[in-house]
Amino acid sequence: MRQKAAAIGQGPPIVAGTGTLIHDATVDFDGNVWFTDPYSPIPGRTVGKIDGVTGEMKPFAIPGDAPGSTARSHAIITARDGTIWFNVMMVGKGGADPIADGGLGCIDPRTNETKLYRVPKGMPGVGGWINEDGHGNIWTSAGGYRGGEGAWLFDRKTRQFRQFRSLREGMTYGVAGDASGNGWWAQINNDVVGYVELPAGKVGELQIPFSWQGAPFLKPGDMSEQEYFETSVGVGGVRGGAQMPRRLKGDLNGDDVWVANYSGNNLMRINSTSKKTTYYPAPEFGMAVYDVGIDHLHRVWVGLQNGDEIPASSTRIRAPGPSIRCRPGCECSQPCGGRVEGGPKS
Repeated sequence: MRQKAAAIGQGPPIVAGTGTLIHDATVDFDGNVWFTDPYSPIPGRTVGKIDGVTGEMKPFAIPGDAPGSTARSHAIITARDGTIWFNVMMVGKGGADPIADGGLGCIDPRTNETKLYRVPKGMPGVGGWINEDGHGNIWTSAGGYRGGEGAWLFDRKTRQFRQFRSLREGMTYGVAGDASGNGWWAQINNDVVGYVELPAGKVGELQIPFSWQGAPFLKPGDMSEQEYFETSVGVGGVRGGAQMPRRLKGDLNGDDVWVANYSGNNLMRINSTSKKTTYYPAPEFGMAVYDVGIDHLHRVWVGLQNGDEIPASSTRIRAPGPSIRCRPGCECSQPCGGRVEGGPKS
Protein backbone atom coordinates (compact mmCIF):
# COMPACT_ATOMS: atom_id res chain seq x y z
CA MET A 1 0.00 0.00 0.00
CA ARG A 2 2.91 2.35 0.74
CA GLN A 3 4.24 2.04 -2.79
CA LYS A 4 0.82 2.51 -4.38
CA ALA A 5 0.00 5.59 -2.29
CA ALA A 6 3.29 7.24 -3.21
CA ALA A 7 3.10 6.19 -6.85
CA ILE A 8 -0.20 7.92 -7.53
CA GLY A 9 1.07 11.21 -6.16
CA GLN A 10 -1.17 11.41 -3.10
CA GLY A 11 1.45 12.56 -0.65
CA PRO A 12 3.68 10.66 1.77
CA PRO A 13 2.86 7.12 2.88
CA ILE A 14 0.03 6.83 5.39
CA VAL A 15 1.85 4.86 8.07
CA ALA A 16 2.87 5.71 11.62
CA GLY A 17 5.84 8.03 11.91
CA THR A 18 6.47 8.45 8.18
CA GLY A 19 3.69 10.49 6.67
CA THR A 20 0.26 11.99 7.06
CA LEU A 21 -2.15 11.72 9.97
CA ILE A 22 -5.32 9.66 9.61
CA HIS A 23 -7.94 11.05 11.96
CA ASP A 24 -11.17 9.10 11.46
CA ALA A 25 -11.86 5.87 9.58
CA THR A 26 -14.93 3.82 8.76
CA VAL A 27 -15.56 0.52 6.96
CA ASP A 28 -18.15 0.14 4.22
CA PHE A 29 -20.33 -2.92 3.57
CA ASP A 30 -17.73 -4.39 1.20
CA GLY A 31 -14.89 -4.20 3.72
CA ASN A 32 -13.18 -1.13 2.28
CA VAL A 33 -11.72 1.49 4.63
CA TRP A 34 -12.55 5.18 4.21
CA PHE A 35 -10.45 7.76 6.06
CA THR A 36 -9.98 11.46 6.71
CA ASP A 37 -6.79 13.49 7.02
CA PRO A 38 -7.58 17.01 8.26
CA TYR A 39 -4.12 18.22 9.23
CA SER A 40 -1.97 17.31 6.23
CA PRO A 41 -3.62 18.76 3.11
CA ILE A 42 -3.14 16.53 0.07
CA PRO A 43 -4.06 18.10 -3.30
CA GLY A 44 -6.84 16.10 -4.89
CA ARG A 45 -7.95 14.27 -1.74
CA THR A 46 -10.69 15.20 0.72
CA VAL A 47 -11.21 11.61 1.87
CA GLY A 48 -9.55 8.38 0.84
CA LYS A 49 -10.70 4.81 0.25
CA ILE A 50 -8.48 1.79 0.79
CA ASP A 51 -9.57 -1.36 -1.02
CA GLY A 52 -9.99 -4.10 1.59
CA VAL A 53 -8.62 -6.75 -0.79
CA THR A 54 -5.88 -5.10 -2.84
CA GLY A 55 -4.82 -2.31 -0.47
CA GLU A 56 -5.07 0.20 -3.29
CA MET A 57 -5.88 3.76 -2.19
CA LYS A 58 -8.35 5.87 -4.18
CA PRO A 59 -8.71 9.60 -3.43
CA PHE A 60 -11.99 11.52 -3.52
CA ALA A 61 -11.81 15.29 -3.83
CA ILE A 62 -14.18 18.18 -3.18
CA PRO A 63 -12.91 21.60 -4.31
CA GLY A 64 -12.22 24.15 -1.58
CA ASP A 65 -13.53 27.69 -1.58
CA ALA A 66 -10.27 29.12 -2.93
CA PRO A 67 -9.46 28.51 -6.60
CA GLY A 68 -7.38 25.37 -7.04
CA SER A 69 -7.73 24.24 -3.42
CA THR A 70 -8.98 20.91 -2.11
CA ALA A 71 -11.26 20.67 0.93
CA ARG A 72 -10.26 18.46 3.86
CA SER A 73 -12.26 16.35 6.32
CA HIS A 74 -12.19 15.40 9.99
CA ALA A 75 -15.12 13.02 10.75
CA ILE A 76 -16.50 10.18 8.63
CA ILE A 77 -19.23 7.55 9.14
CA THR A 78 -20.96 4.73 7.29
CA ALA A 79 -24.72 5.24 7.40
CA ARG A 80 -27.00 2.25 7.80
CA ASP A 81 -27.89 2.33 4.10
CA GLY A 82 -24.19 2.00 3.22
CA THR A 83 -23.52 5.59 2.14
CA ILE A 84 -20.44 7.40 3.43
CA TRP A 85 -20.89 10.79 5.16
CA PHE A 86 -18.20 13.25 6.23
CA ASN A 87 -17.72 16.90 7.12
CA VAL A 88 -16.06 19.08 4.50
CA MET A 89 -13.55 21.71 5.66
CA MET A 90 -13.61 24.42 3.02
CA VAL A 91 -9.95 25.34 3.37
CA GLY A 92 -8.77 28.41 1.54
CA LYS A 93 -11.48 30.86 2.48
CA GLY A 94 -9.42 33.81 3.65
CA GLY A 95 -9.40 34.39 7.40
CA ALA A 96 -12.16 31.85 8.10
CA ASP A 97 -12.22 28.93 10.50
CA PRO A 98 -12.15 25.92 8.13
CA ILE A 99 -14.11 23.78 10.57
CA ALA A 100 -16.76 26.45 11.12
CA ASP A 101 -17.34 27.23 7.45
CA GLY A 102 -17.61 23.71 6.19
CA GLY A 103 -20.27 21.59 4.51
CA LEU A 104 -21.50 18.01 4.52
CA GLY A 105 -20.23 15.44 2.05
CA CYS A 106 -21.71 12.14 0.90
CA ILE A 107 -20.33 9.34 -1.30
CA ASP A 108 -22.25 6.34 -2.61
CA PRO A 109 -19.65 3.52 -2.60
CA ARG A 110 -21.59 1.63 -5.27
CA THR A 111 -21.27 4.41 -7.84
CA ASN A 112 -18.59 6.68 -6.32
CA GLU A 113 -21.02 9.60 -6.79
CA THR A 114 -19.92 12.46 -4.53
CA LYS A 115 -22.22 15.21 -3.25
CA LEU A 116 -21.68 18.36 -1.19
CA TYR A 117 -24.39 20.05 0.87
CA ARG A 118 -23.93 23.57 2.24
CA VAL A 119 -25.86 25.34 4.99
CA PRO A 120 -27.77 28.54 4.11
CA LYS A 121 -25.54 31.53 3.46
CA GLY A 122 -24.70 33.51 6.58
CA MET A 123 -25.34 30.59 8.95
CA PRO A 124 -22.63 28.79 10.97
CA GLY A 125 -21.11 26.02 8.93
CA VAL A 126 -20.93 22.29 9.49
CA GLY A 127 -18.34 21.53 12.18
CA GLY A 128 -15.96 18.62 12.53
CA TRP A 129 -18.29 16.00 14.05
CA ILE A 130 -21.17 14.03 12.51
CA ASN A 131 -23.45 11.06 13.27
CA GLU A 132 -26.66 9.38 12.10
CA ASP A 133 -29.99 9.05 13.92
CA GLY A 134 -32.59 6.28 13.95
CA HIS A 135 -34.50 7.88 11.08
CA GLY A 136 -31.45 7.89 8.82
CA ASN A 137 -30.90 11.64 9.05
CA ILE A 138 -27.48 13.18 9.70
CA TRP A 139 -26.52 15.32 12.71
CA THR A 140 -23.46 17.58 12.66
CA SER A 141 -21.87 20.01 15.05
CA ALA A 142 -22.40 23.67 14.17
CA GLY A 143 -19.95 26.55 14.09
CA GLY A 144 -16.60 24.85 14.61
CA TYR A 145 -14.78 26.37 17.60
CA ARG A 146 -17.36 29.14 17.98
CA GLY A 147 -19.46 28.63 21.09
CA GLY A 148 -23.21 28.31 21.45
CA GLU A 149 -24.01 27.27 17.88
CA GLY A 150 -25.35 23.85 18.89
CA ALA A 151 -26.04 21.31 16.15
CA TRP A 152 -27.36 20.92 12.62
CA LEU A 153 -29.92 18.32 11.52
CA PHE A 154 -29.70 17.38 7.84
CA ASP A 155 -32.96 15.88 6.59
CA ARG A 156 -32.02 13.41 3.87
CA LYS A 157 -35.47 13.45 2.25
CA THR A 158 -35.83 17.21 1.91
CA ARG A 159 -32.05 17.89 1.79
CA GLN A 160 -32.59 20.78 4.19
CA PHE A 161 -30.58 21.85 7.24
CA ARG A 162 -32.17 22.85 10.54
CA GLN A 163 -30.13 24.40 13.35
CA PHE A 164 -30.69 23.94 17.08
CA ARG A 165 -28.70 26.37 19.22
CA SER A 166 -27.30 25.58 22.66
CA LEU A 167 -28.94 27.19 25.69
CA ARG A 168 -25.61 28.67 26.75
CA GLU A 169 -22.22 29.43 25.28
CA GLY A 170 -19.94 26.47 24.82
CA MET A 171 -18.17 24.89 21.87
CA THR A 172 -19.96 21.91 20.35
CA TYR A 173 -17.59 18.96 20.14
CA GLY A 174 -19.23 15.59 19.49
CA VAL A 175 -22.77 15.13 18.19
CA ALA A 176 -25.16 12.17 17.98
CA GLY A 177 -28.67 11.16 17.01
CA ASP A 178 -30.78 8.73 19.00
CA ALA A 179 -33.22 6.00 17.96
CA SER A 180 -36.18 8.41 17.96
CA GLY A 181 -34.46 10.97 15.74
CA ASN A 182 -33.54 13.43 18.50
CA GLY A 183 -30.17 15.19 18.54
CA TRP A 184 -27.49 15.32 21.25
CA TRP A 185 -24.26 17.31 21.44
CA ALA A 186 -21.33 17.75 23.83
CA GLN A 187 -20.17 21.17 25.03
CA ILE A 188 -16.60 20.39 25.92
CA ASN A 189 -15.64 23.51 27.86
CA ASN A 190 -18.56 23.75 30.27
CA ASP A 191 -19.41 20.07 30.92
CA VAL A 192 -22.85 20.21 29.31
CA VAL A 193 -24.66 17.79 27.03
CA GLY A 194 -27.28 19.59 24.95
CA TYR A 195 -30.21 17.88 23.29
CA VAL A 196 -33.30 18.60 21.24
CA GLU A 197 -36.58 16.70 21.32
CA LEU A 198 -38.36 16.35 18.00
CA PRO A 199 -40.76 17.09 16.41
CA ALA A 200 -41.39 19.92 18.89
CA GLY A 201 -37.82 21.21 18.58
CA LYS A 202 -37.50 21.83 22.32
CA VAL A 203 -33.85 22.27 23.35
CA GLY A 204 -32.62 21.15 26.77
CA GLU A 205 -29.34 20.39 28.50
CA LEU A 206 -27.80 18.12 31.11
CA GLN A 207 -25.10 19.51 33.40
CA ILE A 208 -22.42 16.92 34.14
CA PRO A 209 -21.37 17.10 37.83
CA PHE A 210 -17.84 18.16 38.74
CA SER A 211 -15.40 15.26 39.12
CA TRP A 212 -11.74 15.02 40.08
CA GLN A 213 -9.85 13.17 37.37
CA GLY A 214 -6.90 13.14 39.74
CA ALA A 215 -8.90 11.61 42.60
CA PRO A 216 -6.26 8.93 43.38
CA PHE A 217 -3.59 11.60 43.80
CA LEU A 218 -5.48 14.49 45.39
CA LYS A 219 -6.95 14.93 48.83
CA PRO A 220 -9.79 17.31 49.75
CA GLY A 221 -8.28 20.75 50.18
CA ASP A 222 -5.30 20.19 47.90
CA MET A 223 -6.80 22.64 45.40
CA SER A 224 -10.09 24.39 44.80
CA GLU A 225 -12.45 23.54 41.95
CA GLN A 226 -11.48 26.83 40.30
CA GLU A 227 -7.79 25.95 40.49
CA TYR A 228 -8.59 22.56 39.00
CA PHE A 229 -10.44 24.18 36.09
CA GLU A 230 -7.50 26.48 35.44
CA THR A 231 -5.22 23.48 34.90
CA SER A 232 -7.56 21.92 32.35
CA VAL A 233 -6.43 21.72 28.74
CA GLY A 234 -8.89 22.14 25.90
CA VAL A 235 -9.28 21.92 22.14
CA GLY A 236 -8.60 24.60 19.53
CA GLY A 237 -7.76 27.19 22.16
CA VAL A 238 -11.01 26.49 24.02
CA ARG A 239 -10.39 25.56 27.66
CA GLY A 240 -11.96 22.28 28.71
CA GLY A 241 -14.18 21.58 31.69
CA ALA A 242 -13.54 19.13 34.51
CA GLN A 243 -15.30 16.33 32.59
CA MET A 244 -14.72 17.50 28.99
CA PRO A 245 -17.42 15.49 27.16
CA ARG A 246 -16.10 14.77 23.68
CA ARG A 247 -17.54 12.22 21.27
CA LEU A 248 -20.91 10.55 21.87
CA LYS A 249 -23.10 7.94 20.21
CA GLY A 250 -26.75 6.95 20.31
CA ASP A 251 -27.86 3.32 20.41
CA LEU A 252 -30.11 3.34 17.33
CA ASN A 253 -31.73 0.09 18.42
CA GLY A 254 -32.16 1.08 22.06
CA ASP A 255 -32.88 3.88 24.50
CA ASP A 256 -29.42 5.11 25.43
CA VAL A 257 -26.94 7.78 24.43
CA TRP A 258 -23.34 7.18 25.50
CA VAL A 259 -20.87 10.03 26.13
CA ALA A 260 -17.08 9.87 26.41
CA ASN A 261 -16.03 12.16 29.28
CA TYR A 262 -12.40 12.78 28.44
CA SER A 263 -11.02 14.52 31.53
CA GLY A 264 -13.53 12.81 33.81
CA ASN A 265 -12.07 9.49 32.56
CA ASN A 266 -15.49 7.87 32.49
CA LEU A 267 -18.26 6.70 30.20
CA MET A 268 -21.62 8.40 30.70
CA ARG A 269 -24.90 6.65 29.91
CA ILE A 270 -28.03 8.77 29.30
CA ASN A 271 -31.49 7.30 28.99
CA SER A 272 -32.86 9.30 26.07
CA THR A 273 -36.39 9.31 27.47
CA SER A 274 -36.00 9.78 31.23
CA LYS A 275 -32.63 11.63 30.98
CA LYS A 276 -31.31 9.45 33.84
CA THR A 277 -27.50 9.38 33.84
CA THR A 278 -25.12 6.63 34.97
CA TYR A 279 -21.32 6.77 35.00
CA TYR A 280 -18.75 4.02 34.42
CA PRO A 281 -15.09 4.77 35.19
CA ALA A 282 -12.45 3.71 32.70
CA PRO A 283 -10.49 0.53 33.49
CA GLU A 284 -7.46 2.54 34.62
CA PHE A 285 -6.79 6.12 35.70
CA GLY A 286 -5.75 8.70 33.13
CA MET A 287 -6.90 6.72 30.06
CA ALA A 288 -8.69 9.77 28.54
CA VAL A 289 -11.99 8.31 27.31
CA TYR A 290 -12.41 9.80 23.83
CA ASP A 291 -14.86 8.01 21.56
CA VAL A 292 -17.79 5.60 21.66
CA GLY A 293 -19.05 2.93 19.27
CA ILE A 294 -22.13 0.72 19.60
CA ASP A 295 -22.74 -2.56 17.78
CA HIS A 296 -26.00 -4.32 16.87
CA LEU A 297 -25.98 -6.25 20.16
CA HIS A 298 -25.99 -2.97 22.18
CA ARG A 299 -22.35 -3.54 23.17
CA VAL A 300 -20.43 -0.33 23.76
CA TRP A 301 -16.85 -0.01 22.51
CA VAL A 302 -14.64 2.76 23.87
CA GLY A 303 -11.70 4.54 22.25
CA LEU A 304 -8.95 5.80 24.56
CA GLN A 305 -6.35 8.46 23.81
CA ASN A 306 -3.99 7.36 26.59
CA GLY A 307 -4.30 3.61 26.23
CA ASP A 308 -3.54 0.92 23.65
CA GLU A 309 -6.55 -1.21 24.49
CA ILE A 310 -10.28 -1.09 23.73
CA PRO A 311 -12.58 -1.56 26.75
CA ALA A 312 -15.95 -3.06 25.87
CA SER A 313 -19.19 -3.74 27.68
CA SER A 314 -20.65 -7.19 28.10
CA THR A 315 -23.33 -8.46 25.73
CA ARG A 316 -25.88 -8.05 28.54
CA ILE A 317 -25.67 -4.31 28.36
CA ARG A 318 -29.34 -3.53 28.89
CA ALA A 319 -29.64 -5.41 32.16
CA PRO A 320 -27.89 -4.90 34.44
CA GLY A 321 -25.50 -2.73 32.42
CA PRO A 322 -21.88 -2.60 31.24
CA SER A 323 -19.32 -4.82 32.88
CA ILE A 324 -17.05 -1.80 33.30
CA ARG A 325 -17.86 -1.29 36.97
CA CYS A 326 -16.81 0.80 39.93
CA ARG A 327 -15.88 -0.39 43.40
CA PRO A 328 -18.33 -2.73 45.23
CA GLY A 329 -21.46 -1.04 46.49
CA CYS A 330 -21.16 2.02 44.24
CA GLU A 331 -24.26 2.78 42.15
CA CYS A 332 -22.36 5.26 39.98
CA SER A 333 -25.28 7.69 39.93
CA GLN A 334 -22.63 10.41 40.22
CA PRO A 335 -19.04 10.39 38.94
CA CYS A 336 -17.07 8.95 41.81
CA GLY A 337 -13.58 8.21 40.47
CA GLY A 338 -13.64 4.78 42.09
CA ARG A 339 -11.33 1.99 41.07
CA VAL A 340 -12.62 -0.31 38.33
CA GLU A 341 -12.91 -3.96 39.29
CA GLY A 342 -13.98 -5.58 36.04
CA GLY A 343 -14.63 -5.16 32.39
CA PRO A 344 -13.24 -7.19 29.53
CA LYS A 345 -10.36 -5.75 27.56
CA SER A 346 -9.83 -6.68 23.96
